[in-house]
Amino acid sequence: PNGEFMDLIIFTPLIITLLILSKLPFGSIAKRTLVIIPMVTMIALSLPFISPGKPLWTFEFIVPLTITDEGIFRFLSVILKALLAIWIMTLLTATTRFRDLVAGMQKLKLPTIFTSLLGFIYRYIFLFIDEVEHLNIGRNSRSFGKHPMIAMKGFGWMLSSLFTRSFSRGERIYQAMSARG
Repeated sequence: PNGEFMDLIIFTPLIITLLILSKLPFGSIAKRTLVIIPMVTMIALSLPFISPGKPLWTFEFIVPLTITDEGIFRFLSVILKALLAIWIMTLLTATTRFRDLVAGMQKLKLPTIFTSLLGFIYRYIFLFIDEVEHLNIGRNSRSFGKHPMIAMKGFGWMLSSLFTRSFSRGERIYQAMSARG
């Protein structure tokens, strides 16, 4: 529960130890943390003001705002839980093959449609990235040394071409899968 720090105090050193033992680069962990923590902080920023509890500080903004002790505890609890969740998910995704993660999701009885779609997305995202790289090489070679606005026009053409190619590839894959039953 929010405000209960005992479990978090126990799990924090355990997760940090697992991260150290996994020998993951610190930069990778920090980058993932710095992407998500600001969003969580923005979401949790209202907790000190809306949680009931003993008032610690009141100030006038447009309406009177009161920061409570329970609100501060909830805010810190949410931030710490988010931090630990990011770290454990980083550890899980960096040390486990994707097909093993999908197999684990299937064993946990997640819906089959979800795990199948996740598997297809993972399988075909690399084709999509490869297509983007090819289109980007072509755009760069055609707009070399030209005005940036002309390069942006090329970017628009690249996006439309990417959509068309992705759609036609998806249709071909669908037809091949339908033919196989």
